[in-house]
Amino acid sequence: MSTDDFQGAARVVTRSWVARTCFRGLHVMRAAAVGSVEVRALGRVSRQFVGASTTDRVRLAGLLLLTAAITHRLLLELMPWSLRPVAPLLLRLEVVLASLVLVFAAPWLARAWPGSRLRRVVGDIDDMIPASNAMPSDTLLDDSPRLSAGAYWELLVNLTKREVKGRYSQSFFGFAWAIAQPLATMLVFTFVFGRLGQISAGGAPYPLFAYAALVPWFFFSNSVSSGTMSLITYRNIVTKTYFPREIIPLSQVCSRFLDFGAAALLFAVMMAYYRIGVGVWGLSALLFFVMLVAFTIAVTLLSSAINVFYRDVSAVITIALQLWLYLTPVAYPLSAVPAKYRLFFSLNPLTAIIEGSRAALVFNRPSDPALTGLAAAIIVALAIVSYIVFKTLDRYFADLI
Repeated sequence: MSTDDFQGAARVVTRSWVARTCFRGLHVMRAAAVGSVEVRALGRVSRQFVGASTTDRVRLAGLLLLTAAITHRLLLELMPWSLRPVAPLLLRLEVVLASLVLVFAAPWLARAWPGSRLRRVVGDIDDMIPASNAMPSDTLLDDSPRLSAGAYWELLVNLTKREVKGRYSQSFFGFAWAIAQPLATMLVFTFVFGRLGQISAGGAPYPLFAYAALVPWFFFSNSVSSGTMSLITYRNIVTKTYFPREIIPLSQVCSRFLDFGAAALLFAVMMAYYRIGVGVWGLSALLFFVMLVAFTIAVTLLSSAINVFYRDVSAVITIALQLWLYLTPVAYPLSAVPAKYRLFFSLNPLTAIIEGSRAALVFNRPSDPALTGLAAAIIVALAIVSYIVFKTLDRYFADLI
């Protein structure tokens, strides 16, 4: 047998094995549950798989392998040592490497194998669905007509305006609530940490020291809190028309710019009151503002997407933000943290953002370059992962909300 004949036979065996392995269980489940809610959901998933490109299919296979590796790792943690496999580490490494190779080699594999045979197999599965369970004509499809970028920008602006108006339209104090929260917290921190705890502010007035950290903190905290529930709040438009769903969490973040501007204006008044001017290092505060916005968007996208599948995520976020405030150097400087815990605090990007902003505006000195570089790398990685996760889960939002 020649080399070409051997390679052709290997491709045929591989394709048939993959098809049988992936869809044998699907055939059994579909035949056993005809007419149920599960079969309709399974039909939608299979149709989405058919409509996906070959590259997306290969990447899906890689993600499934990676999920299997993580599940295997969790089972090993719960399993007694005597019942564990002989070489669990080697098995996990093989599965993880195989999944990563599939994910990153998907474009080249797609060109080498169009995957038409797999499409026919999925089409045969869809033929098992009764006509009564067919997808309704008004069901939201992922291939709905797309609009222009200008229309999406207009939607973002309108949603942002709606959030701002809804927040302050029927309140007695109105826009004053934008500065009430950081101002009240600053007064409490000044009494508890500045007076009772005798926390050093590095020579700066403690109210100014605390307020400089509370302005970015409340921008992050309020954006994440409202953004986590944003997809559930706007379920009516999510289920009726197609648009990039990340616009909804982004509108929550953009609506907090107004609060941030009002709080920053009060901070400028406090600096004038304490006779502290902005030096040349104050320009670096723009860098930390960009880092703050990027980190806020990344966390908001991730939490809002997961909250669609698990509604208790919003409660977890609320508790986490309360603890996060005290694990971030807001009421105290990073220098007050013991050296053995300094690395743990440095892994929090808000540490570099708050310390850098305070150093630039209050003390007119440069920030720690190592701390800033580490935070920037974490923010970039988290932003990429959050966007990928959000767009991966995007197609299921309309079915689950």
